[in-house]
Amino acid sequence: MTESVDKSYKYGSFIDDMTLTNSSIETGKGGVLRLYKSRTGQAAKNRPRRIWISKTRYYIDKELTQGQLEKVLTYKRKLKKYQAAKAAGVKDLVRPQEPRFANIKARKTSKKSDNKDKAAWNKLATRYESIAANTFNCSGAKVFGEYFLTLTNRDKRIRSKAIADAQYNAFIKRFKRWLSSKRMKNGKPFKYSMLTVKEYGKQGYHYHILLKIMLPITEIRNVSRETWKHGFVKVEYLRDALKLSKYFFGSKYNRVQLDGDQELAKERINEKQAMIDDFKRLAAAAKAKDKDDLAKSYLDSIKHVKDDLKALRRALIKRDDSIIHTSGEIKRKLRVTSQDKHLWDYIRRNAVYMYSELIQVKDVSETGETYILNEIYNDYYRLDREQAAYLYNYIEQLLKQGKARTK
Repeated sequence: MTESVDKSYKYGSFIDDMTLTNSSIETGKGGVLRLYKSRTGQAAKNRPRRIWISKTRYYIDKELTQGQLEKVLTYKRKLKKYQAAKAAGVKDLVRPQEPRFANIKARKTSKKSDNKDKAAWNKLATRYESIAANTFNCSGAKVFGEYFLTLTNRDKRIRSKAIADAQYNAFIKRFKRWLSSKRMKNGKPFKYSMLTVKEYGKQGYHYHILLKIMLPITEIRNVSRETWKHGFVKVEYLRDALKLSKYFFGSKYNRVQLDGDQELAKERINEKQAMIDDFKRLAAAAKAKDKDDLAKSYLDSIKHVKDDLKALRRALIKRDDSIIHTSGEIKRKLRVTSQDKHLWDYIRRNAVYMYSELIQVKDVSETGETYILNEIYNDYYRLDREQAAYLYNYIEQLLKQGKARTK
């Protein structure tokens, strides 16, 4: 069994004016609008579906006879009742027996690695970018009240996730207590948005915090240094939260290296670190001989090697390690359906069509037969930032009024 997700692009929208209001909307404040819908009608009813019998095993309904399908569905119903009774504390239960068939075996999903793979990093990057674009400053300019904090650990020996998390949680608890103690002129507490990205580097774990609160940078800097006692603290203005995605997670095509081969990743990390040490030594020697151009070339080489080193270190991060923490008022992209007339009129007037994308989720059997499990039709449009912000806020109001439904 091989599952695949195929993407194809074209110019020419899938969704015409007649079917526009029946499509779903995905929008944020970044200026890109997506209208999309899955396969509908009779085509959707007839498409193959997975029938899961465990977390890692399933059948394709089209491969089963009607009698076999009934046995699998009956087993699933009995198993659900058994699990509910067991959770309620009922004893002396007999687990339902899973049906077996001579002509067909349940399919198995591939075993997941203990470490985050490229798909996991892509998911994290997508989540981060959705929050960054809709919550924090992405203009590239300095904005009052938007800050970027870095917390490092002076003790290089602390590489334990549990110890690092305990230190971070203690800092956040005290930091939030200080934030809640601050009051505006009307006596109300300040609203804030905070997003933390945890990274694993040469000196173990360290943290980057994006903070949005209408307080001066000097206050944030002072309380951060008083609260974090484990190492270095840096507080600066946050100029472009979206641009930091590549710094945190790498580019789309270089998010993780040597996926699944941990020992080889560790060897490569040691090799890259040795290269950096060599380049530093060569740069210092060239500088001492007043060969500034040569020294600069060595320093530039260090930057490239460091990028590779970060990608290799990502391969060592455990799958269950929580990388992103959020608190306060956090906003993400909105995915909704709505029949609101003003909403669709606004999209018709202002959205500029860019391109379309077809996503097909396929499952290929051992005999080579291909099943299309789902198809998603996407049309992408462009709005300027003011129009995107207006549309985002308007949809939020529709959700509050019950005139839109989240997807």
